[in-house]
Amino acid sequence: MIRFEPDTWIDFLMRPFAMVAPDSNVYVEIGAPDLRFAFSILLGVVLLIALRPRVVRSSPTLALGVWTVVIFIIWMLTSGNGRYFIPGLLVIGPLCIALAYRMPGTRGLRACVALLMVGLQLFAVVAVSPWQSWGWAQWRDDSYFPVTLDEQARTKPATYVGVSNISYSLIAPQFPQQSHWINTSSLPDASDIASPEVRRAQALLTASSDIQLLVPSRPDFMDADGNPTPALADEVDKMLNGQRLAVRRPLACRLLLSRGLLAIGLGLTELDKAPDRLKATVGFWVCPLQYPVARLPQQKEKFPEIAQVFAAVEKQCPRFFAPGQTDVVKSEDGWVRFYPQSDMRLYVRDDGRVYYKYFRSLNMVLLGESAAVRSGASVDCATIRGRSGMPWQREI
Repeated sequence: MIRFEPDTWIDFLMRPFAMVAPDSNVYVEIGAPDLRFAFSILLGVVLLIALRPRVVRSSPTLALGVWTVVIFIIWMLTSGNGRYFIPGLLVIGPLCIALAYRMPGTRGLRACVALLMVGLQLFAVVAVSPWQSWGWAQWRDDSYFPVTLDEQARTKPATYVGVSNISYSLIAPQFPQQSHWINTSSLPDASDIASPEVRRAQALLTASSDIQLLVPSRPDFMDADGNPTPALADEVDKMLNGQRLAVRRPLACRLLLSRGLLAIGLGLTELDKAPDRLKATVGFWVCPLQYPVARLPQQKEKFPEIAQVFAAVEKQCPRFFAPGQTDVVKSEDGWVRFYPQSDMRLYVRDDGRVYYKYFRSLNMVLLGESAAVRSGASVDCATIRGRSGMPWQREI
């Protein structure tokens, strides 16, 4: 996923200053302004201008600064995602204080600079509080994500397959340690044998003797036996077919009730007031899967002109519209393909217009008429609404 990777060298070089912005999705999903990297650069420039000999000679501060720069570059070249940069986020504060200590001037001046940095960072945290802004449910002493496992789930290892963007991986430690977990929502199609993710996924499925679907239940699409309705099962099959999986018929799903899922929908304070119907139907379906199964007819073979539009955009902007990630899906007024690696959707409407939408933008962006796009009309790949530019430049 390229959600936090820089798109240009300007984005790369400006990331320390972009992290100051209170916007979400700068280096983590939530708004988490971090002034410390900008502080460290400014203090480093001041020290270099001052040309103090003890700055340039070997010292713990210099070693820590070089180490931070190296891991920052590696981080930016690999993901730019803050959750994979914990060592850097931990050491940047002490580095700022060390740099302030080496500034020219009196001890009082250096102390004031250090206190100013701490105060401004605390103000940023208070002004854009990260607390309660991302989690769907609070942790409690009894369980971090309550789910009631039946005897089979508690004792029998299996390969569990998820299809939703949220993986609900918090429940995995409650299952047998020998179990395996895989989520297909962002996997390329199984036909993409060049993808290492595909090869690993297919190898795991081939070696698994018991493959189970695990998805949140939908009480409004549940039959009298507690199974998904046939229509919903058919839709799940479409989501699984790219990995040559299907829900086994006749349906024989088990329901693992979950107060964690109930809390997501109702809030912890309302759990005890939840209707009995919800308490008895909200949880995770566990359904036996069949593997391998025949592939469904490819829509691009049925609709060559639609496929040509998607292919034309993918050829011009493979970074954001990488081919082969998911199949084309029919919507109410056209066709859509989701590109999970870049959080993009590409639409071809029945009226002939082509749009894209980044997941953080409010509205779709018109690319042009399908005939023009299909014939190679230029697509601006450098300006993606909701993503391109510094956080304060982005439009939604």
